[in-house]
Amino acid sequence: ESVMKNQGLVVEIVIVNDASTDDSFAIARKFLESTHPVTLIDKYKNTGLVDTRNIGLRHCTGEKIFILDADNWIYEDCLSTHYNLLKSDPSLVACYAVIECFDESGAFVRRVSQKPFDFESLKYGNYIDAMAMFDRRTLNKIGKYDREITKVGLGWEDYELWLRIGSLGLNVGFIDRPLSRS
Repeated sequence: ESVMKNQGLVVEIVIVNDASTDDSFAIARKFLESTHPVTLIDKYKNTGLVDTRNIGLRHCTGEKIFILDADNWIYEDCLSTHYNLLKSDPSLVACYAVIECFDESGAFVRRVSQKPFDFESLKYGNYIDAMAMFDRRTLNKIGKYDREITKVGLGWEDYELWLRIGSLGLNVGFIDRPLSRS
């Protein structure tokens, strides 16, 4: 629902159901098909986050792609702010913003993704969440999400992608304010 509140952009929505056992996919289908064009992919077998994201990316046609997991919520100007930053600086291949984290009771816990992209710092640990916007052509060119990282068991499926972007000397933008929550 938070995607629908982002104004000023033509948004292509691609939802990949990784064989969830609840009724969230049916709810999303019912809500979105009546309000907005959407591509729905319903996997019969759970193959994990990396595979699910790569399947979704293969079905995207837009020039910019925003990664949003089912348990995240974006604020009203999230997509347009990310998009405008990437459009204003053609050297950027991705951008991300500060994310506010809340517990199950709704109490604020902390902020994540709250410092600018720095490849040297990133080598010592991931500090960037997966919720970010990417240039689709660049992501296709450098290889999307790497399935090998899941074999290590870190749980940071996006970490290898951020490291690869940094090792290639590509530029990433940072938005120093909260635009989403998890």
